[in-house]
Amino acid sequence: MALVTSASVAKWEQTLDTVTETIRHNHSLEYVRGFLFEMCFGAVDGLLPTQKLIDGFKKLKLVLDSTEIAQMMPDVFWLVQIELERAATPNHVQKLAPIVTAIDKEIQIPKKAFLERMEYDLLEACSIIASRDPWNKKEQRVRTKALYTQQKYNLFREENEGYAKLITDLENCSTWTSESIGSVISNVRSLIGYFYLDPNRVFDVVLDVFEKHLDNTLFYNILEIFPRKSLSQLVGFKMQRYQHTDQVLESIPQSLFVLSATLIHAGWMQLEDIYVHMSPENGDKLFQEYNNFDKAIREQAKKLVMIDLSAPNPTAGITSAQSSSGDVASDASVDPAMQ
Repeated sequence: MALVTSASVAKWEQTLDTVTETIRHNHSLEYVRGFLFEMCFGAVDGLLPTQKLIDGFKKLKLVLDSTEIAQMMPDVFWLVQIELERAATPNHVQKLAPIVTAIDKEIQIPKKAFLERMEYDLLEACSIIASRDPWNKKEQRVRTKALYTQQKYNLFREENEGYAKLITDLENCSTWTSESIGSVISNVRSLIGYFYLDPNRVFDVVLDVFEKHLDNTLFYNILEIFPRKSLSQLVGFKMQRYQHTDQVLESIPQSLFVLSATLIHAGWMQLEDIYVHMSPENGDKLFQEYNNFDKAIREQAKKLVMIDLSAPNPTAGITSAQSSSGDVASDASVDPAMQ
């Protein structure tokens, strides 16, 4: 139900008494924010005169702390500006700026709250900042540094001793316990910082050792210190090392597939995450490879049951040889006197 209407503005004192009484008994912040929004929007729209708007804030200060109201107002101003932009109100910034200035003069809104939660064009129109251009440039630099700047490590600063100690600690995984894994994680972090090790390379080494000791589930505790989004990229890079443009090397270790399946089963990554790193990339070529493999297997199966009727019968040859030897034997046994 709208609180600021033409009828309520005509009986503004009575409306303010009703609102303050409701706040006194209920003290709902959502109700307060809604009333503040309607007053500001009504003032910009011309429904509520500026003096009555100020009277409303004076009345609210009787039941609410001024600091509490001041902390709400930047969000209210921002929402009013969004609604005005959505309604395509012409010159909405110039219309809202005097309202903001009058309210700020009444309740003393902190400048830090303005800078944190309001648009720069409105701040410039209210003379809170001299110009919005420096602030826009500063915001762009901060966003670029936070989202797009890649942190590069000087690989020449890395010390091989750090990797030697890291591999030694990881290979001693048979002695790990649930109580001692915390000290192992702390040691890995210390090695990264002390020897200037690249965390991504350390992550890769951890995966290499884990690949040989998949039965040790305590490795998952070490994986927790690295970003999960890098896991699928590292596993995919390992697979790409064994791939060429036309063929896949025969020496792909079976343990790499077992590692990938283990991580997928444990919920550390999805099959879709590493599928893009596998070959062949073309789905038609994949089906062609399958069809060729299936055809080759069927050809081998046919050869196992195929009988060549033109081949000589080894049994017949043996029989002929036996017959010949038998004839010779019988001839040799003939009595010479009978000849």
